[in-house]
Amino acid sequence: IEEHLESLLNKNQDFKQKYSNERFLKYEKERSKLLTDLELEICKKLEISYKSYIHIKSTAINEFLKNNYLNVKRLKYLLKSYDKRIEVLYGFFSKQGWIPEN
Repeated sequence: IEEHLESLLNKNQDFKQKYSNERFLKYEKERSKLLTDLELEICKKLEISYKSYIHIKSTAINEFLKNNYLNVKRLKYLLKSYDKRIEVLYGFFSKQGWIPEN
C-alpha cells in the first residue's frame, strides 16, 4: 500500500501542494481499510487514489439505485470526466455485481 501511495504522491503535484505527504498517506491508509484486496489491486493498476476510487464507486452505485439504470456514458457525465479508466472501473463494478452490465 505504501508503495502505491508514494507513487501517487510523486506523480501528482496537486497532492503535494494541497496536503502534506504525511497527511495524505495517513488518510489514504485509512481509506485502504475500506477496500478489498481486489479493489486495492485495481487502484494500483489504474494509478488512482483510494479517495477517487471510493468516490467513483459510490457515484456509480448511488446512481444505479436511484434510477435503476446506469451506463458508462452516464457515469462519465456524472463524474465530469471522460477518462478511459472510468470504463475499466465500470466493467469491474459490473463483474462484481454492483451494477448491471451493458
